[in-house]
Amino acid sequence: MDYEFFQTVLFGNTREQYIMFLLTITAWFVVILILKWIIRLRKEKVLFSDPESIAYVILENIIKYIAPIFYISAIYTGLIVLTLNPTLKNGVELAWLIALVFFITRFLLAIISYFIE
Repeated sequence: MDYEFFQTVLFGNTREQYIMFLLTITAWFVVILILKWIIRLRKEKVLFSDPESIAYVILENIIKYIAPIFYISAIYTGLIVLTLNPTLKNGVELAWLIALVFFITRFLLAIISYFIE
């Protein structure tokens, strides 16, 4: 097997790093889809028992606000594999943190608004 193919450098990264990047993101997306499927099954069970329960609201908001955190984290985790410019790396980390804070805040506000109503 020709290992030089994987060691060829493109834009500061080897092809091996790009393959790891794609495999990491793909694996994360598969795990996220499985988790969303499990949560939707649980949500349907809770819906039949009591649609006004806190469990239903939490499950609904997990899909709405926490799932995007997983998608953003999948891309962030994949980017860690690549060799990035320090400025770009800091920008990616900052964007990830801002998105994390945004979606967690939205999730908590949705839960709090349930108790206020």
